[in-house]
Amino acid sequence: MTPPNQPTSTDSFLNRPHVAWDAMWIEHARTLERELAAATAECLEQARLLGMSGEREADLLAKLARAEKALSILEQRYNNNMKITPLTEHISSYRTGSIVGIKPEQVTAILGIDPITEKSGDGKVTIEWRFKANHSACAIWDYKGSLKWDTLSVFMPAGVGKKLFGDAYKNESKYS
Repeated sequence: MTPPNQPTSTDSFLNRPHVAWDAMWIEHARTLERELAAATAECLEQARLLGMSGEREADLLAKLARAEKALSILEQRYNNNMKITPLTEHISSYRTGSIVGIKPEQVTAILGIDPITEKSGDGKVTIEWRFKANHSACAIWDYKGSLKWDTLSVFMPAGVGKKLFGDAYKNESKYS
């Protein structure tokens, strides 16, 4: 007789939730890779056919580079197997670093959670993500319009920042 809560011979490893979650991320990353390759080829072909100006072509190539960076970050998050859980309550935080060159849509894609878009009481914060990464409370926010400079403030351990955002993460904590 099999003890309770023990897998039986009919249990399938593929039916376990973590495996299904991993498979979903792998398929999502593959879909993004295919879409990115198709968009790259299409943009380059359109530029060639239209005799596009160098400025417009450079703009399209910059957009492609940002998309490639977002895909790289998404793959990195998957590879690091970081569990992200949204937090609704306010957490006491201070700036321990920043994320540079990442758009809010990319942060949302990387974390898999929607931001809080209600302005803070003093109006200095207009968008914020509060979450736990594994067991560490973390926050990301736009402080006084820092998005204009493609910069977001963060409160998180340096290891979490690097795992989630790669080279876009800049550690500024003197304690790490």
